[in-house]
Amino acid sequence: MLLEFILRMLNKDWSRLTPNEIALLKDYIRYSASFEHTITELERGLHSTDDPKHIAMKTLITACEFYEADWCGIILLDLDIGVWRPYWWYDVKRGEMADTAFHEFEFSEEFGRWVTALKAGDPVIIEDVDALRETNPVEYRNYKRLEASSIIGVPFWKRPTGFIVIRNPKRNKVDPNMLRIMAYVAVSTVNENRMAESFRMRERKPEIYNENDVYVNLMGNVEIHSMHYHLDESRVNAPMGWNILVYLLLHRERHVSYTELINRIWPEEDAADPSGKIRGAIYRSVTVSGIRWIRPWWFPNLQDMS
Repeated sequence: MLLEFILRMLNKDWSRLTPNEIALLKDYIRYSASFEHTITELERGLHSTDDPKHIAMKTLITACEFYEADWCGIILLDLDIGVWRPYWWYDVKRGEMADTAFHEFEFSEEFGRWVTALKAGDPVIIEDVDALRETNPVEYRNYKRLEASSIIGVPFWKRPTGFIVIRNPKRNKVDPNMLRIMAYVAVSTVNENRMAESFRMRERKPEIYNENDVYVNLMGNVEIHSMHYHLDESRVNAPMGWNILVYLLLHRERHVSYTELINRIWPEEDAADPSGKIRGAIYRSVTVSGIRWIRPWWFPNLQDMS
């Protein structure tokens, strides 16, 4: 690495450095000065606000400038149900939260390297997306859809879980260190904003008109409102039941089999009776909540529920 090279140079007689070594030393000095200036200016610019979204956007804009990238975003990943989505992003040409080629929800099985990197705490660095054309065509097609030629992503994994990602950097193309620092900002701003959203949601009364109306919030703390009940994830400790609910809602436009649910929610187990496994999780949810909060007609895509 360049830093290791510089440390070696410090122990040498500088009068004997080669032209190439001198050039590398100058590059590192310029990089260090740019790094320090970027952090100092970002910190100074955030003193005037306590709005988490404004802080996050300023951080994303700063990342684009440091890397000369065309897009930077905070992406949240739910490992339990295998989905991820952009939370906040900045596009250099189109601005904050501009239209994007991302789907509402992306599925993690199409981005296996990102899940592996997240679990290991490692950055994802793809210098040339075209190199994946033959080795990983599914991932390659997704990057092309997202207008990405090169990518750097740094994970964060302490509630929430996800990445801060830049697209198409022209400078510092394989250096994730600035993003490592900005990942801490991403985590704190997302957590603060989600907490505020949760409070606002509790104060807001959804429009429920009849027995069949159900209002579900999947952003942050999962909540369910019906004519008679209001339940949320923080009050009902039934994680598998919530995972089943969220997965079925995300795939509400198609049939989901018991076997598929087992493979997605309990991938490490080989259930001989997948129907019984699902029913057991729902029964435990009902027991914990004290009411029948999961109704068969909510999930027409799951057969034999009733």
